[in-house]
Amino acid sequence: QTLAQIVELYRPKLVLCDHSPQGKHRELVPAQEAGKAYKTVWVLGSRGVIGGVNQVRSDLARRIFADHYQEILWYGDSRVLGSSHLRQLQDLYGQTPKECGYVSRLTELNHWQGHSQNEGMLAGTVAIPWRGEHSDSFLRILAEAMAGIDPDYGIWQFFIDIGRNPAQQAKTTNLFAQLPHCHLNPPSGRKYLLSLFKSRTALVYGGYNSVMDVLAAGIPAIVVLRAMQDNEQQIHLQHLLGSVGNRLQVVAEETTDVSELRQSLLAALTTQRDSRPQVNLAGAETAAGLLYQLLVNQQHQGNGKKQPIISIRK
Repeated sequence: QTLAQIVELYRPKLVLCDHSPQGKHRELVPAQEAGKAYKTVWVLGSRGVIGGVNQVRSDLARRIFADHYQEILWYGDSRVLGSSHLRQLQDLYGQTPKECGYVSRLTELNHWQGHSQNEGMLAGTVAIPWRGEHSDSFLRILAEAMAGIDPDYGIWQFFIDIGRNPAQQAKTTNLFAQLPHCHLNPPSGRKYLLSLFKSRTALVYGGYNSVMDVLAAGIPAIVVLRAMQDNEQQIHLQHLLGSVGNRLQVVAEETTDVSELRQSLLAALTTQRDSRPQVNLAGAETAAGLLYQLLVNQQHQGNGKKQPIISIRK
């Protein structure tokens, strides 16, 4: 009801919805009905690998798309992922997606905030911004692995959720209390951004944003995979590894051990940085250009004016 009221009050010319046409729990449907009165243009954004999410593949999703949406933006790079995921989207919704490239939040944040790589080099950045059922055991393994990393490599900045209750917080903090080269921080925005750019390596989870962060920073990284039902992360990383080589190493959260994790960290520390983008990270810029063109086209519909053409830099 809130979303529907927002549409009624602000009468948006265009709405971009990512991942599922109807929303996760059909919360967009009333808003889409309200938008009919104002000829609102709806655009669907899709990640590089859509996975097996039912909300995306359902008959309702297809019907909602056919009734309301005019365009699909694909946040992927076909040089990395191939064309099969584009074909999946076309088969699902009956429309050819517009390929944008990957959207990198780190690139966008750095555009506004800036960074300096001349303020000292960190050994690495570790990001565990939310806890799962295996977080306690993985953090214990990580602490043991870090105990075997020579402090002479430098400081490691940890951005982790240490827990919601005092007992869990104390347990997490104590794991790293005897490791002076490991500095614990709460999940952060700007500090995390600066830390990544100053780091020789990083350890992140396998989500789309986190993986794009390390690729944008140009640093080798260890990617930790959580068990997910739709296998989106696993499929995505299989493709990426073929393009970026040893810049990414993958370990499984549930099955990795101290020895494997320590060896991965040491290998990443001795791998050279490479600031050259090996995937297309201009997705945000390209998507913005496409959205602008949709608005221009909408404005000139029916008035006989020639539609301007804009250049979209890849």
